[in-house]
Amino acid sequence: MRFYSRGKLLIAGEYLVLKGAKALAVPLTKGQDLTVEKTNTPGLLFWNSREFGNTWFTSKFDTSLFQLMETSDPKIADDLLNILKTARDLNPDFLADKQFGLLVTTNLEFRREWGFGSSSSLISNIADWAKIDPMALHRKVSNGSGYDVAAARQNGPFFFQIKDKC
Repeated sequence: MRFYSRGKLLIAGEYLVLKGAKALAVPLTKGQDLTVEKTNTPGLLFWNSREFGNTWFTSKFDTSLFQLMETSDPKIADDLLNILKTARDLNPDFLADKQFGLLVTTNLEFRREWGFGSSSSLISNIADWAKIDPMALHRKVSNGSGYDVAAARQNGPFFFQIKDKC
């Protein structure tokens, strides 16, 4: 299985959007993909994150207990595990099949430090994989406005506004 989400640019400040301002958001032509392959290691999920094809993060999780087993970066692994657990809370069937293991590989088409949406495109991809609403997942794991998650699935510029803040 392969999932793809776009990066983003916001033509206004994120903090103004959080206060209810209308902003123009632009999805990029570059983004992040997430590929899921079955393995012969029941109950284990191997995670490999790449940037332009170079690995920058790896982890191994026990999906039966939702526990971290190994990682190259404990902070990133904890954040990722939280997203995966939350996706499971939103869809109990997600990662419920213990007959096989999984190898998940992500690949960014832009540098993480550029701020183009590595986290938001990841949330969008995981939501797609888990068959859940990406904004529902975003609201449970992030305090941001969500414009970046919305941009991940857009094909062109759009206006974004948080209606309940007006």
